[in-house]
Amino acid sequence: CNGPRSDQCTSCDSIGTNAFLYKGSCVLACPVGSYSDDDRVCHDCAPTCRTCSGPLATQCTSCKLNACTKKGKCPEGVVFPAFVSGQCVSVL
Repeated sequence: CNGPRSDQCTSCDSIGTNAFLYKGSCVLACPVGSYSDDDRVCHDCAPTCRTCSGPLATQCTSCKLNACTKKGKCPEGVVFPAFVSGQCVSVL
């Protein structure tokens, strides 16, 4: 650790309930929107990904929805994401 606070960790236990390092804290699992590397460090997914297996836009496992999609109706011409071959692409 770099200090006494729980968000000042530099590494975590290799097994157990706090085995992943996310933004300085040891957590049970990487949160949605991030993935774990081989060293059990969480990194952010590409901006269009909700979940992913790596940092690239082609490594999405699910897509973020646009705000209008969440409400159920998008204005004409607004794009929404579609999951195609591991990538989130915009379609009309």
